[in-house]
Amino acid sequence: TVMACKGVSTMLNLWICCGGSLPVREPVFYLALLVLGSTAVLQIRYLNIAMENFGNTETVPVFYVMFTLCTILGSNFLYHDFEHKSTADIGAFCAGCCLTFGGVKLLTSKRDRRKTPPDALLASEAPGEWRQTPAELTPPSLAGGTTRSGA
Repeated sequence: TVMACKGVSTMLNLWICCGGSLPVREPVFYLALLVLGSTAVLQIRYLNIAMENFGNTETVPVFYVMFTLCTILGSNFLYHDFEHKSTADIGAFCAGCCLTFGGVKLLTSKRDRRKTPPDALLASEAPGEWRQTPAELTPPSLAGGTTRSGA
């Protein structure tokens, strides 16, 4: 998704800013749009399936870390991002990635990992949730009580 988005945006940017050829005349533009749309839909589909089987606490950090790693590796492969970088710069970049991923791990490690069944959420029986009875939801004027004006 990210590489296709980068390709489409680069083609549009070259056309708008640099007077390049019109991207809609290039077959690779349509291929990149097709890849962009299909991979975005597939990502959302599989992310939803993962959230149904696991909790958000497990799914979102794993998705974030894997998406970030795949983006970095794909960008490095296609655009040679680290080609002219020193070993110290690459090491600092890797250390920054490790710190970020460690922070994600720390933020999500103390959360409750119990998955609440969807039926419990629909029935408003989630732990710690306050429920009103039907009588409490009925306005006083319909329940035979007095209104605020005292009538």
